[in-house]
Amino acid sequence: MRLVATFLALAGALTAGDLQFWNQTDIRLVERGRFSWSVFGGFRLRDGLADAYDNRIGTEVNVNLHERLSLAAGYLHRWLDPSDAGLANHNRIYVSPGFTLAMRPARVDLVTQLERHWPPGRPSYNRYRPRLEIERLRKTVSPFLSQEFLFQREGFLRSRTVAGLRWRLESGTSFEAGYLFDSMKIGQRWTPRHAIRTALSFGLPRKRT
Repeated sequence: MRLVATFLALAGALTAGDLQFWNQTDIRLVERGRFSWSVFGGFRLRDGLADAYDNRIGTEVNVNLHERLSLAAGYLHRWLDPSDAGLANHNRIYVSPGFTLAMRPARVDLVTQLERHWPPGRPSYNRYRPRLEIERLRKTVSPFLSQEFLFQREGFLRSRTVAGLRWRLESGTSFEAGYLFDSMKIGQRWTPRHAIRTALSFGLPRKRT
């Protein structure tokens, strides 16, 4: 609770826009050699943590092709309310090739997620999300920093930066908590969002989507 309070105080001090809370929980159902299958769900709160505007469930398969190379594919269903007009269905499929650039003393992962979206009331579109994550591996608690950029047909439209801590248990379960800064281009203006992000993974940690 003290850690969460610290993150909330930090985000509250920095925010010029809405403070949000993003959560995701993953459960690994199957793991056979290089193959694994998991399901996940999550929610996002806005308006001072009072409004659950984005609820989601999905599934993902992952194949470790090599010690440094992986390939994931998944489906995500969202109940989304971007403008207080009521929740609407939003569907997404994605493929995520990942490559580990370094393993010691810090793990450096590069993941490029290729997505196809079917949003409510708009034509379908593609989105591309390269993400670089650096994690200083430690026995129990590891600090990490993640930077991703989001591109659509119109060009570069969003960036996300996350800094936080990741706890790993011997069972393979992990928990992470961090601060997220999201900058989104709306028209000609860049709009900031600040969020406390948490993630709980039962089993081996999965690539973030």
